[in-house]
Amino acid sequence: MLKKLRAIRIIAFAGLALLLTSSPTKADGVSITINPIVVTAGQMAVTVSGTLTDISGDTAFLNGDSINLPVTLFVSGSINDSDFFNAPPSLNNSGSTGLIPLFTFDVPSNAATGIYSGNYVVFGGIGSLNQFNSDTIGSQNFTVDVISPISTPEPGVLPQLFLGLCALALGFRRFRGREPVTYH
Repeated sequence: MLKKLRAIRIIAFAGLALLLTSSPTKADGVSITINPIVVTAGQMAVTVSGTLTDISGDTAFLNGDSINLPVTLFVSGSINDSDFFNAPPSLNNSGSTGLIPLFTFDVPSNAATGIYSGNYVVFGGIGSLNQFNSDTIGSQNFTVDVISPISTPEPGVLPQLFLGLCALALGFRRFRGREPVTYH
């Protein structure tokens, strides 16, 4: 009986050691920096750029991404994250993508001014054993500031009328100063 108990302990410790030494997927293995986003209502193809940096201490495999924005901030179907696939498929320890476009979206013309919150997530795996995983390896909250469009004011009607009358008066004055044409 004592031998059985000892064998069970050895197997349990071996299993525990195996679990502790296996390569777990590390959360937040990629640091994400997103540039400030300032847009106007009705703006098309807003490009959101940022930098992805491996902070895991191992190779980070970049397998996908996800964008979460309030539905009032983008035109339905306009979020396009195909720019993400211009990033390298993996980042070595402390490697960085440099500044790259991450995704684009269109702002509806009726978007209210204000600050909107969003979230950008990168999926993948940390370490060669997890290169095909789709775990969350990085996440970053960001804000989108929708500002009023700067409109060029139309010239007022009265100044236009005044300038038109001045031009007519100047034309008549030049016309009056000429010698009359006589025919013989």
